[in-house]
Amino acid sequence: MIQNKLCAVLLLTAIFLLPLSKARAAILNASGLLGQTSYVANVPNSPGGTTNAQGFNGTISMAMDTVGHRIFVSDTYPGRNNRILVFQLDASNDIVSAAASHVLGSCDFTTPGTGAVTASTFSFSNLVYDNVNSRLFVSDYYNQRVLAFNVATSTITDCEPATFVLGQPDFVSSGLNVTQNRIGGSDNLDYDAVNARLFVNDYDNNRVMAFSVPAGSTSSINGENALFELGQADFTHNPVGISQTGLSAPAGVAYDSVNERIFIDDYGNNRVMAFSVPAGSTSSINGENALFEL
Repeated sequence: MIQNKLCAVLLLTAIFLLPLSKARAAILNASGLLGQTSYVANVPNSPGGTTNAQGFNGTISMAMDTVGHRIFVSDTYPGRNNRILVFQLDASNDIVSAAASHVLGSCDFTTPGTGAVTASTFSFSNLVYDNVNSRLFVSDYYNQRVLAFNVATSTITDCEPATFVLGQPDFVSSGLNVTQNRIGGSDNLDYDAVNARLFVNDYDNNRVMAFSVPAGSTSSINGENALFELGQADFTHNPVGISQTGLSAPAGVAYDSVNERIFIDDYGNNRVMAFSVPAGSTSSINGENALFEL
């Protein structure tokens, strides 16, 4: 679990579209700033030093809605704000306002979230956004689960509850377990939009789990079984591994939709592993060999 303690978010220009001569200059400059009043400040909860609609006190992750032009910022460093701020962008994805338009995890902009085990609260959270179905997936590391929120621009509300939970049987349970439907420590996430699969780094169980999350899913899938896992041979063991099949504290995951591969940051082993995860994969691929490592 890599702990990011940033208190600002920088928006960078799309330098990959610029000629190389211009990219060298552009790469040094952000095109916008959230969380601070200037590029040389790093004040927690700026401005003013208390929880507000503009500042952060330990950002963990971000996700972008490319359709609705929004940025979701996980301001969830443990014991601090425990919330997600939502910022509106314009059609060019430039900042509209330094103040958030919505908040999740808390019911207003001046009260920190509790991080408790409920349908609307969380702590130490990584994010991934489903642009097709307007869903935000939120890992809740210390409560050993993943929450899914319906955040369509027409329906999002402050302090709204999640629509379903993975890794726990209901919205009020937590605890580390090693089974097909439980998560030991949910860390980074990625989403397969074509096959509606969510990949979850189960950091404490040394594995990555894949869940089916079809459009329109509700609390009826709470605590569902994973489709398959990588890094372990079965759903009931979690030893650290250093081999073509094993993982140690996986801390990042990225899905390649073109080649149906998943890249896993094998943090404890100082490497990146690539696995084949074709559409329709089941537990028959549990513990499969990696294609290659970096």
